[in-house]
Amino acid sequence: MTWLRLASLASLAALALAGCGASQPVTMADSFDLDLFGPHQDDLHSPYVAGSQFNITVSSTSNQDETGWTLTSSDRQVLQVSAGLLEGIAGVVCAGAGTATLRVLDAKGNVLDSHAVTVAIPDRVGIYAEGPLLTGASDQTALVTQASVVTGGEATFLVRYFAQGTELYGSGALSVTGTGGVTATTTSASFAAARDFLQVSPAPMGASGTVSLVIDDTVLGELPITAVEPSSVTLVTILSQATDSAQKGDSLALYAHAIDATSSDVYGASFDWRIDGQVQPSAYYDAPVDLFFYSYDSSISENVAATYETFAPYAVVHGQGGSVASTGFIGCALGGALGTSGTSSSFLVLGLAIAGAFAARRKRSR
Repeated sequence: MTWLRLASLASLAALALAGCGASQPVTMADSFDLDLFGPHQDDLHSPYVAGSQFNITVSSTSNQDETGWTLTSSDRQVLQVSAGLLEGIAGVVCAGAGTATLRVLDAKGNVLDSHAVTVAIPDRVGIYAEGPLLTGASDQTALVTQASVVTGGEATFLVRYFAQGTELYGSGALSVTGTGGVTATTTSASFAAARDFLQVSPAPMGASGTVSLVIDDTVLGELPITAVEPSSVTLVTILSQATDSAQKGDSLALYAHAIDATSSDVYGASFDWRIDGQVQPSAYYDAPVDLFFYSYDSSISENVAATYETFAPYAVVHGQGGSVASTGFIGCALGGALGTSGTSSSFLVLGLAIAGAFAARRKRSR
């Protein structure tokens, strides 16, 4: 889809799932709000992860004077709010489990908007591969329980939090440790929906290790990591986003999917993308080039191939030109020039596609 249409559809999905009603003169939206262009509706995605930090945006939809407005919490043991509102934005910290009420006050202390929110401590985490999610795979298909990563490569995974089966929202609470020579770090998206991501580099060949995912000194999950040689890849396929309801100008994704002899996924492989035999330029050096975005046009066909070692699978797509991208660049971390041919902007499209994938899965994952 075009990025404006995708943003609009993602916004509608988020509003519907949040149970929002008619327009209000004053609204609150958290960092999971997908209504990028407004006007905003109340869009708070409680319950939140204890220890997480994010922003709340307060907006007036009726041209009210916002001078002196403040955002307050009824219980600082549960939810702490930074002093004042800076250009309508206040930072919040989920301090502990419980329920607190967020209130927007005007300069005279009158309550303009009010919402009860819950903070909970997760009892498990889910780790997901983004490429399959972007191309429409189910949560179960994208779930990662162990990861084989090409030696010298890096893999990035989405991390989601759950408490008694209910998904929690928030970012910034996660810490990770790697054993056996595995390097593990966390990063958070700041574009579209704020999320936490796990980035791992494997141990040297012949060794394996584990990444522990920790919140508040409690290990909530572990991910075994194995370093593999490029030769361990025995099959490469291209996963394509469905075109059933696509319209001209919609931006669609391809994901190059590497598999080993046991039919397990291999991560961290970087591909040379070709359109009708022409190599597409890439500005990535430290992340796997495993995504390709193109603009849908049913009247045009071209062959898009992903080359890795001796493998060169291709997909016939309806479009012209495209952009290479990487699952290793998330949200604003996408920064840096992208190799492009054609008019697609994978920086914006990838951020919006990720946001859309999250919104589409919120209700299903609960």
